[in-house]
Amino acid sequence: MCSYKKIAFLIIISFFLIIRTSKAQLHQVISDNLSEQVEILALGDPNHYEGTINTHRIGLIKELVKNKKFRVIAFESNTFEMYHSYKKFKQSKNPTDLFNGMYANFKCQELVELFDFVEEQNKKGDSIIIAGFDTNYSGSKTMEYLLLSLEKYLKNKNILSIEEKKEYFNNLEKSSIVNLRVLFMNGDKVISELIPPTKKIIAALEAAQNKTQDERFLRQQLRNILQLRENRNDEEAMSFWNRRDYYMIDNIEFLKKEYPNQKIILWGASGHFLKDAKKVNIPFFQNEKLVIIGQRLKEKYKEKYFLISYSALSGKRKVAFGNAKIDTPKENTLEYIALQKSIEEKTTFYLMNFSSQLDIPPTKQKEKINSRILGHSDTEMEIQEVCDAVIFLDNCQPYTKFKEK
Repeated sequence: MCSYKKIAFLIIISFFLIIRTSKAQLHQVISDNLSEQVEILALGDPNHYEGTINTHRIGLIKELVKNKKFRVIAFESNTFEMYHSYKKFKQSKNPTDLFNGMYANFKCQELVELFDFVEEQNKKGDSIIIAGFDTNYSGSKTMEYLLLSLEKYLKNKNILSIEEKKEYFNNLEKSSIVNLRVLFMNGDKVISELIPPTKKIIAALEAAQNKTQDERFLRQQLRNILQLRENRNDEEAMSFWNRRDYYMIDNIEFLKKEYPNQKIILWGASGHFLKDAKKVNIPFFQNEKLVIIGQRLKEKYKEKYFLISYSALSGKRKVAFGNAKIDTPKENTLEYIALQKSIEEKTTFYLMNFSSQLDIPPTKQKEKINSRILGHSDTEMEIQEVCDAVIFLDNCQPYTKFKEK
């Protein structure tokens, strides 16, 4: 028996479920059958340039907001920046204000549908929050929001002298540089001078009673600055990018305190959300120091955390200079099995479930298998240990870039 037939046989006898239905029905199937225990639901993409997948996620989010009472939609973008961007959006109703808080590769026309939906729900008296959970700077208004917030907080306080404040603001701006100017800057000196005043301001914020929401978000941003930069040259310290992921959970816990009793949807790359990255057979995820946010969420929240990853069966994907065709699934992949069912049943949407938290018979299949939930590339993994469910979509297309009016 050839290898792909063995895999298919194992999956069939293990009650591996493939749900085939229409797009709207698939949203409802997930919403109706998702356990009420789930408080944090991650929706992971192969990369950040998805159009068809984004549209599908938005449809699912609408269903979850209406029927499962999810109220916070948190993007893989900076917590502090998204807080101020959303405040501005609520006043202006202009999508640009929200995009200003996000990484540039989130700026797409498809997301406008989600923003409009949130605005409409809030008009009806619902309270939906658009937030961020990333520790790293993300948007185009980073320093504007941060310096204005610091100026407001430090006014008439003796935390920093005039000269200390001037130097601190200057170092903050330098620390945010991502262009070629960074090559001509003594980064270690900037960071060493940045840390002491940051700690001073955090201490003052923590000692204060009855902090405003603006002040609480400012404190969280300053904590992120320390988390990413303090002791970064220590040989035992994690890399910058590992720290970024490791401390994302602090921002999610912060959001849970800010919006108590509210269920959260996380929007980002599947690579951040994996429940056990060591079960993915590539060197990056085998690094012993690597601890991604999905692992920390699984450890802390257990059955309250649920991950749905997306994968494309066909279509096009974004590459450096344009778009490229998504390869036909190979025989030894999860996508191949879904594609065969697509041909047989003439359907386009599939859900594969691996968890008892979704009330659909899950697979018991434990064999390693290739899938391309990570960057549209075939990667060997123990899929059942990595995520809770996978949604497969036909004819996926990259997103349409947002154009400001």
